[in-house]
Amino acid sequence: MSLEGNKLKEPNEGTDVVPTSEKTLKDEKVEVPKLEGESLLIDAFQGMVIAMPHIFVPVISGGKGKGKEGEGEGDNEPKLAIAFDEAHPLSKLSGKGFRPSHILGRVINSYSRNNDAPVWVVFASTTSHVADFSAPQVIHDSQRVAVAGELLYPPYTDLGWDQLATPLTKMLANDVAKFHHIVGFGRPLWKSHVQEKVVDGVMELAAQKLCKSKSFDPKVPDQALAVLSQRFGLDICFGHPDAVSYVETAVASHLRVCFSRTEDRIWSHTGYPSEPFLSCVAAMLLHETHNSLLQALLVLKEKVDGGMVETGQSGELTSRLLLLLAKDLFIRENPSEDAIQDLRYNKSEDAELLDCRKVSVIEFLAYLFGTTFWSRAGKEAETVFQHAYINFSHWVPMTEFISPTLIPNTLQPRSQVLDAMVKSGLCDIGIAQARCNADPSAAARRQNDSYIF
Repeated sequence: MSLEGNKLKEPNEGTDVVPTSEKTLKDEKVEVPKLEGESLLIDAFQGMVIAMPHIFVPVISGGKGKGKEGEGEGDNEPKLAIAFDEAHPLSKLSGKGFRPSHILGRVINSYSRNNDAPVWVVFASTTSHVADFSAPQVIHDSQRVAVAGELLYPPYTDLGWDQLATPLTKMLANDVAKFHHIVGFGRPLWKSHVQEKVVDGVMELAAQKLCKSKSFDPKVPDQALAVLSQRFGLDICFGHPDAVSYVETAVASHLRVCFSRTEDRIWSHTGYPSEPFLSCVAAMLLHETHNSLLQALLVLKEKVDGGMVETGQSGELTSRLLLLLAKDLFIRENPSEDAIQDLRYNKSEDAELLDCRKVSVIEFLAYLFGTTFWSRAGKEAETVFQHAYINFSHWVPMTEFISPTLIPNTLQPRSQVLDAMVKSGLCDIGIAQARCNADPSAAARRQNDSYIF
C-alpha cells in the first residue's frame, strides 16, 4: 500500500502487500507517509538536546547513564515528546463543568507514573493564558502534579536563551557586530531562519512579528510601545487600569515574554529578553522615516503622562532614551555603506549590523556633550581614550546585585546597556567599553580589554 499520490497500488503492481483476507496485522507492510516539516522537527529536537546538555544528560556508552543509583540507564533525553500549539483553549471551562486540560493532565500524569522513560509535554501559546495550565486557583485538585508541592509547570524560559549563539571564546572583539554573531543571541527562532549564510527576509520577519503588522505605524500605541520596550526596557505600572490589557496584548502579539506567574495566577512577570538582533530591527523601524521616531516618542509621552509607563526612581528612563538615541543619531550621520541598515538587506551574513557597531568613545562623547567636552576634560584624558570604543544597542534593567568582574564580558559581545546594581555600590549606568588594540593582527585583537564605562 502506498499513500503517495493518494493512489492505492494493486497486488499485481509488484508490492509485498497481500489481500486483507489473506494477511494478518503482523504481516502487513505499510509505507509510512512523509509528513511535511518532519525533518525540520527532528533537526530542531536534536539541536535542543545538543544545546542543553545540562538538562538532557546523554547515555554513557557501554551501559549505564547518569541516573540514580540502581536505576541502570538513566539518561534524561526524552523518549516521548508531545507538543500542543495554541493550547490555551484547552483550559476553557466546558458546558459540562470540566476543562479539557484536566483530562489531558491526568492522562499525562498516569502515563508518567507508570513509565521510567522521560516524557516531555510542551504547551505553547501566543497568549499569557497558557500559564493557566497551572493547578486551579481555588481547588488544587489537579492530578497533573506527579510530585506533591508543585503547582506550576515550569515555563519554557527556564531552558534559557542563546542556544545558537557563537561561543564567546571564539569571537573576536572586532567581529561582535557581524550579523552571524548577533543573530544567535536570544531565541533560536531568528538564526533558524538564516539559510546558506545569506540574510534574506529574516529582519522583515522579525519586524512583522514585533509589530504584528506588515508595516510599522508609530501612531498605533501597541506597535510603538513594543518597539520602544524592546530597546529601552519600559517599566509598566501595574496599578494602572490599562496595564493588564497592555501586557496581555504585548505577550500575545508583540514578542513580549511571560517569564513566570504566581501560583494564584494573578501576577505575571513579563518583559523582553536581551536580543540584540531584534533591537537592531527595532532601531531600523524607529528611524525608517523622518517622523517615525517622533511619533513613537509622542505615544510614549502620552503613556508616561497617564501613569502607565514609569520613569524610574531617579528618572532612569530619561538616561536610557538620551544615551541610546544619541548613539542612533551619531552612527546615522555618516553610516558605512557595507553595514546592514535596511530591513530588506539580502546579502552575506558577514556584514555588520549598523546599530551594533562599536563607536569611538572620544567621538561619541563629543557628539553627546558638545565639541568642547574634551578640551575641558584635558589632553591626558583624551589620550587615554584614543583607542577606546563602546558598543550598545539596547537597555536591560537589572533587579539584583551582580559582580563588576562579570559585567564587561557579558555586555560587550551582545551590545547591551544595563541599569546595574554592582556589589561595590549602586551604579546608574553600565556600558561595555571595548579598548581595541591598534595592532590589527588576530592575536592582538584577542587581547582587547573590556571595562565598565
